Amino acid sequence: MAKRLALPAKRSAFRALLVASSLTIQIPASDAATVRAKYSLSYLGVRVGELMTTSNIGPTSYEADLTAHLSGIAAVARPYRLSMKADGTLKDGLILPSSFSLSQAGAETRTIRVASAAGNITAAEIDPPIEIDGPRIPLTEEHRRNVVDPLSALIMPVRQNGGDLDPSTCRRTVRLFTGAARSDLEFAYAGSEQVKSRAYKGPVTVCSVRYKPLAGHNPDATTTRFMMSNTGIKVRLAALQDIPYALLISATVPLPLGTGSVQLDEYSIDGR
Repeated sequence: MAKRLALPAKRSAFRALLVASSLTIQIPASDAATVRAKYSLSYLGVRVGELMTTSNIGPTSYEADLTAHLSGIAAVARPYRLSMKADGTLKDGLILPSSFSLSQAGAETRTIRVASAAGNITAAEIDPPIEIDGPRIPLTEEHRRNVVDPLSALIMPVRQNGGDLDPSTCRRTVRLFTGAARSDLEFAYAGSEQVKSRAYKGPVTVCSVRYKPLAGHNPDATTTRFMMSNTGIKVRLAALQDIPYALLISATVPLPLGTGSVQLDEYSIDGR
């Protein structure tokens, strides 16, 4: 039976990479386009999975899909697949989610569904409930207000300055609600770099990211405490030439053992 306000799952390198990749496409609400992107997920320098996103953005609404899976030796040792869907409205530069769903299959099978109205959570169900050991910070009504789900966090207005992203792109806080937990992702401008990869060559804006859990988590968990003190999370965003879009080029996430990374493999934009 589905149950509201269940406990969060144990985090892993794969899930940490998915959080980083929830900052992929950033699209001004005045334009309409379909953006598809494919990323490789790596841990300790070894490719462990793939992630694909599709975002359909209109003048006043959006729909987004994400699929991810482990690959290679990682898939043999621990099969895992994840899919997410989200939709909502765009108004006055604000992202207002309407619904979010997550389905995972592997060692554990689980479904999460979240309904929202004007950025406020109206219902959250997790089936089966997620169990964690130790104490848990309880979710309150305040934690359900003015939030976005992980997939709606793909869509954020940006500014460009002479074809490059304005540093203000990195000066923001994402108020994240997963259905089981509430946290803030605090961005800060960390400079610019030149990147040369298979999918992209050119300048990128670098954002540092701090993870701040607020509710639904075990404050004594080793991984939680590590991620709270983690000052090494970086995402790299690029402005696309002649198109008012920004794209995640790469992300790095230091973990208790080694580093995880997300790397853009290919992308396409339709409707422009």
